Amino acid sequence: MRYRREKQLAAFDSESVIRGNLIGMEVISRQITEIVGNISDSSISNDTSQGINDVAHDLERLLGPRDDRPEVRLESFIHSFYGKLGYKYEPFEWLYEGLNPILLSHVMETRKGTPAALALALSTIGLKLGIHLLPMPLNISEVGSAGVIDESLEPLLETLPPEVASRLNSAGCGPNPLTWILRFDAGLAESDALYVDCKEGIILTKSDMMERFPSMGQLTGADWREQSVLRSWNGLIELAIQAHQRRGESDLVAHWIYIRLAMDPFATEWSMVL
Repeated sequence: MRYRREKQLAAFDSESVIRGNLIGMEVISRQITEIVGNISDSSISNDTSQGINDVAHDLERLLGPRDDRPEVRLESFIHSFYGKLGYKYEPFEWLYEGLNPILLSHVMETRKGTPAALALALSTIGLKLGIHLLPMPLNISEVGSAGVIDESLEPLLETLPPEVASRLNSAGCGPNPLTWILRFDAGLAESDALYVDCKEGIILTKSDMMERFPSMGQLTGADWREQSVLRSWNGLIELAIQAHQRRGESDLVAHWIYIRLAMDPFATEWSMVL
């Protein structure tokens, strides 16, 4: 099965996979591995760990006792993170922002970041507060009524030749770097499953997911637990490729495509080398 390797990948030492490369990706990948319980806070940079602990402390104070129903606690958690603390996604340009939008230490300080960084921050902070959230990026091919291309990319599409825009708008595209979803892993009935759109900072129901992202909505809790790590890795690699492309760093683009090929034997990039 495509994501059967996820469990082995989750056990890898993330630092050995990306040592010496894109430091923001290193920090975030460690967060992913922490979510599945394979490393401790001691392996996260001090600044990042302190920032996460500070936010977790603020949120614990805002949330109050833990005896609420799980869905009520989730709603309060998301409202507090995005509403009261003011964390958000804002459009940015890699060329000018550098790698800051994916550096969790920077995101914790500025309260702005990519949906990926927000997803992993929420997952890690939630874990400390007993709120288990599994991250997963949206594949562009997995879109319902929400539309294939994110609305913030529409101005770009309008400037491209029709045949190029058509290819970008096809089902063959890879992960959408702007759309990351969290599934609330709280033992709820499958029909009552809850999700978080990290870009918008809103909670989605099962019916919302089936309407907007049907392929992801069809996944069970067991499917999310099995696929979350590998798909998150692939989404983060996509971010690395995008960042280096926008910054004109072709050697690093090639490096991350190589890692994509090593991570996933079904990656679309294989069609370009075989």
